[in-house]
Amino acid sequence: MRHLLWIEDEPQQLSAARAEIEDRGWTVTFRRDIVSAARELSVNRYDALILDLMVAGELDGVVRGFAVWATYRLLCWLADVPALAKAGVSDQWKELDELTPLDDNRKVPAMILSAYHSPDVTKAMILVNRARIGVDIRLYSKPIDDVHVADALTTVVAEAESP
Repeated sequence: MRHLLWIEDEPQQLSAARAEIEDRGWTVTFRRDIVSAARELSVNRYDALILDLMVAGELDGVVRGFAVWATYRLLCWLADVPALAKAGVSDQWKELDELTPLDDNRKVPAMILSAYHSPDVTKAMILVNRARIGVDIRLYSKPIDDVHVADALTTVVAEAESP
């Protein structure tokens, strides 16, 4: 059985999509922020990631204006590269500096599922994901049909596994 880590700050809204993915043989683990996701990626092996673009805010100690960079920061952490696309991003989520992902998770395929989009962040994520696993990261917009989420996950994993 494959294992999906889904980083989403409102997972209750995606219960039907979760059920569709589980019906296709996946185990789904939700985390609400990138620090708890990084902890998961440090101790448990995953086969794919679904990432919300904006999952952290002022309650997480993140300076206003940086929450949109959370997913980018997590991808940089997985790739073991500095988050240089915007000054100050590396100073956010300092807990990641104390964690190390499992080697198998460094190249885990990922997709973005978000209602929010930022051209600067999208460009940065495409570049870091291309460096990390050799393919562009796919972005999907909410709202999205439950079956489409599961189909998108299948596509993202297949692209990453093909030579």
